[in-house]
Amino acid sequence: MEAKNALENYTYSLRNSLNDEKLKEKIPEADKKVVDDKVTEVIQWLDAHQSSEKEE
Repeated sequence: MEAKNALENYTYSLRNSLNDEKLKEKIPEADKKVVDDKVTEVIQWLDAHQSSEKEE
């Protein structure tokens, strides 16, 4: 459960970084899209497995 919380925190932190005005212009749009798509995928996985108690 601790690992899942850490993943969730990291994922949202990464998404916030992508939207940060200082970093926004330094990251190419194509790279931002790839990372944002993966972040969305991880968040959806976390939402679907909220009740999991064991590490999967």
